[in-house]
Amino acid sequence: MKKGSSLKEYLDEINAILMELKYTNVKMEDEHLIVILIISLPPLFVNFNNSLSVGKDYITIEEVKYCL
Repeated sequence: MKKGSSLKEYLDEINAILMELKYTNVKMEDEHLIVILIISLPPLFVNFNNSLSVGKDYITIEEVKYCL
């Protein structure tokens, strides 16, 4: 996430990248996308990162986006 950008701008950028990958037939698993999405968040989101998966065996990219 770029410094000074909003969370909405960040998610819009991620969605645009995902659409580009989809149209180029690049297949990425949700798990990889979630890792990329979470590690690119600023340190402010460290508690979000820790609490997101508590009590869950699996989360989807849509869940992560919704929680953000």
